[in-house]
Amino acid sequence: MKKQLPLFLLIFAMTALGQSSLPDKSTLADIVGKSKAYVDVVDPSKGFKDAFKKGGLVEVGKADEADFVIEYRQIGNTEYITDFRIPLEKGSLTIYYFRDSKKVIVWQETASNSGRNPSPVEKLLKQFTKERAKVSK
Repeated sequence: MKKQLPLFLLIFAMTALGQSSLPDKSTLADIVGKSKAYVDVVDPSKGFKDAFKKGGLVEVGKADEADFVIEYRQIGNTEYITDFRIPLEKGSLTIYYFRDSKKVIVWQETASNSGRNPSPVEKLLKQFTKERAKVSK
């Protein structure tokens, strides 16, 4: 006669195997002196590219070649304010790298454009490069 595992042990094992671990948190100090970045931003604007270059960053084509990753995601749908249909966009910029195949977040912020330029991604990249410069001094 075969021994059967209790059902709750089987369910627990399946749940544990299906979960991914949360990313670690760190500081900008981990990427001081590093400049190769993989950019995960859909259609980066000219303002983004200018801030990227001014920040002394070098874009690489593959995440494997990068020191860290710059990831931008829009939060929710674009809303339109006023009768003039001025777009209001909200977004989040996350800077991270991988350590032992685990994601380590060193910086993360959100912003909106309040219906004006610059876009949230441009604002956030400028903020990141400014804070990164402070840490590297």
